[in-house]
Amino acid sequence: MILYRIFLSAIIIGIAFIVFGVYSVFNGNPFSKYIFKQQASHYLESTYPNKQNLITEVDFNFKSSAPGKQKFIVYFYFLDDKNKKLHSVYINDDGIITDGLQTRAVNQK
Repeated sequence: MILYRIFLSAIIIGIAFIVFGVYSVFNGNPFSKYIFKQQASHYLESTYPNKQNLITEVDFNFKSSAPGKQKFIVYFYFLDDKNKKLHSVYINDDGIITDGLQTRAVNQK
């Protein structure tokens, strides 16, 4: 009876790992998503100290992600913006956190 419970527990744990793995492939690792949201929030506070922002969602980019290199995008807007225009924060290919506003400013120079 004890062997049966151990076997059943092992099967349930195995199925849970498979389900979590499939979920992570399509939606990203939820722990990494939480960590990136915190990093993006810190980045926004340090880059735009005089503007309050609201993070609306954290999106996972399935197409450009590779195993071990997940790409998340954080969408936010500034609270003083009347149009509530969405901006994004992401990690570029060099591993540096940047946002669409900074990228546009560099490209316009």
